[in-house]
Amino acid sequence: MLQPMSRRAWLGWAVPVLVVAFLSMREIGSADFWWQWAAGRHILENGIPWFDAWLTTAEPRPWIEMRWLYCVGLYLSVESVGPWLAIVCAAALYSIGLATALTSGRASLGWSVGIGVAAAIAVGRRLSVRPEAFTFALLGLLLFVIARVRQGKLEAKWALVWIGLIQIVWANTHALFAIGPFFCALWFIVEVLQRGSRLRVAVAAFLVTVFCSFINPYGITGVLYPLTLFGELHGGAYTGNIVELKSPFAMGFSPSLVAHLLLAAATVYCAFRKRGDLLLFVFAAATFYLSITAVRNVPLFALCAVAYFVSCAWEAPRASRVVSILASSAALAFAYLFAIGTWSIEDRLGLTINESRYGLVAARALVEEKPGG
Repeated sequence: MLQPMSRRAWLGWAVPVLVVAFLSMREIGSADFWWQWAAGRHILENGIPWFDAWLTTAEPRPWIEMRWLYCVGLYLSVESVGPWLAIVCAAALYSIGLATALTSGRASLGWSVGIGVAAAIAVGRRLSVRPEAFTFALLGLLLFVIARVRQGKLEAKWALVWIGLIQIVWANTHALFAIGPFFCALWFIVEVLQRGSRLRVAVAAFLVTVFCSFINPYGITGVLYPLTLFGELHGGAYTGNIVELKSPFAMGFSPSLVAHLLLAAATVYCAFRKRGDLLLFVFAAATFYLSITAVRNVPLFALCAVAYFVSCAWEAPRASRVVSILASSAALAFAYLFAIGTWSIEDRLGLTINESRYGLVAARALVEEKPGG
């Protein structure tokens, strides 16, 4: 199926992956954590929701929870073992995403370290316990499978099996599962333009992703939900009020923004040199547009940029060593700044819940003292 990989090459992937794993070890503090936890409990007690049973001042409205599997897993991990398990699982998913993107090509050790660390820093502020962790891992796996098929290193039948499994999990953990069919459609278009030999595989992959998207509790309603969500988020009360929907350029200067721009510059440079896989460049270009419109999309571009860059098979040993040293130094500096809490309280290292984010102390006091009135 897959060709054996060089033992030495793993060093080039280990540094960026370890940086991502370290940056993911932060206390839980996202605003929607408890809502997702409660949704998981509700699903276990009442089954898959169709209407919002928590509304008290209005008629029940439809509730399409495409993240149901994530919510159930979150609730069970926190309640059965502890918050640390949810944090470790998220770190593992983020690590898998970057590792698979890095191993989809054949860049030398130094260049792998360089582009991988840039990606790790670019996504550093997004590595929390959220459903996006599944999208990060599954997108990395999808890029790996497609790249290996186009390199002739993975048989078509196994590729279709993997793509189907990826899409089934994706359609039940996060609404961005629509990326799967979209990328396979782009694959088909590029094969047509290049008159490639894997046109049938691309068509089959698209059909598999579409079919597997229907394997969710809501059927066609769930398949179309990403379109509904897009309309709600980009037209109405949500517009301009959700931080993650703002452009990264509106978030102010940060190491993450610099790394984001470095990834874009590397992508453009490779394109002008006409190196690498055209399909992976198309993926990177499409997700770069998304990344400059909303900061939540930066991880999508980071993975695609990494996959495209490593497909260029960079050598240049001397430059590679310089890049490796600079990238490793940047990784250590970024990790240190993160560890001492340079940016905000949301970036605090730890394997527990950040109680200062939720007012848990005050809530416990009210429950214990039971004040009257």
